[in-house]
Amino acid sequence: ISPAEKDRYVEPIQSSDGVRQILPSLYQFGENGYLLCSQSGEGLVVDPYQGGLPVLDKILKDKHIKPTAAVVSHYHYDHCDGIPYLKKHYGTKTYLHPLVAEPLADPAKYDIPYPAPFRIKTDVLWPNRGTWPWNEYTFRIAPWPGQTAGHTVFMTNIDGKRVVFAGDSFTPASRWNGTGGFYACNYSRFREGYLPSARLLLEWKPEIVAAGHTNCYWFAASKFRKIIAWAKSAEKAVRELCPSGDPDKDYYPAGLALPSSWRK
Repeated sequence: ISPAEKDRYVEPIQSSDGVRQILPSLYQFGENGYLLCSQSGEGLVVDPYQGGLPVLDKILKDKHIKPTAAVVSHYHYDHCDGIPYLKKHYGTKTYLHPLVAEPLADPAKYDIPYPAPFRIKTDVLWPNRGTWPWNEYTFRIAPWPGQTAGHTVFMTNIDGKRVVFAGDSFTPASRWNGTGGFYACNYSRFREGYLPSARLLLEWKPEIVAAGHTNCYWFAASKFRKIIAWAKSAEKAVRELCPSGDPDKDYYPAGLALPSSWRK
C-alpha cells in the first residue's frame, strides 16, 4: 500500500507501568487509547479499550485529571468497550460521530465484525463534518472511510503539533503485512474509501498520526500519495478479475445489513 516508506514511529517517554507520553499533554495507554489533558484539569479519552483502563486510571490519578469526555474513531469493540466503565466511575460523557454512533447504539442490528458486546449511548452527537471545541482545543472532524466505512477522523493542535487521531486506518508499512488495514468485511473500499481518506490527510497536513494498536507516527505526505496510487491500481486490478467487471457484485460483501449512515 505504501512501498519503501519508513515507519517513522514517534518515540514516547515510556515508564515500566505501561504509560507512554507522546507530548506533554498527550498520553497513550493500552492497545488503542489516548488521553488528552486540558489546562482545566479535564481529560479527553480517545478509543478506550477495557484492557488499557488500569493504565489510564493510573495516569488520571497521578496527573489529577478527570476524564469528562470520551470519543471513538470507529465501532470495533477494542476501541470503545471501556466507555461504560468511564461513565460509571467518572461520569464521562460520550461524543460520537454519526458514522460511529449508529452502529454503537444497537450493534446486534447490523452484520458488522468486532462489534461492542453492548449498546453505547451517545451523549452529544458530532456534526458529520466541521469543528468541535473542547476546552482550549478545537477539533476538525470528518468521515474517514479507510479500514472501515464507519470510521471518522479528528485533528487538533496539541503542544504546538497538529495531531490527527486515526483509529485503525493507514498503519505504518510494517504492520498488518503492509495492507494499511484494508479488510473487505469492514466494508473497506478503494476509490470510495482509501482514496478520499488519503487525500483528506494530504489536505489537513497533520504532523503526528495518533493511530490505534500503538501506532503513533510522524506524518509523511509521500506515504499518502502512494496510498492514493495504490487505491487506483488495486481497484483496477480487482475490476479486471471480476466476471462482471463490477466489484460491488463480485468482490465486496453484498446483501449484509449496514447502518443507514454508511450507505451511499
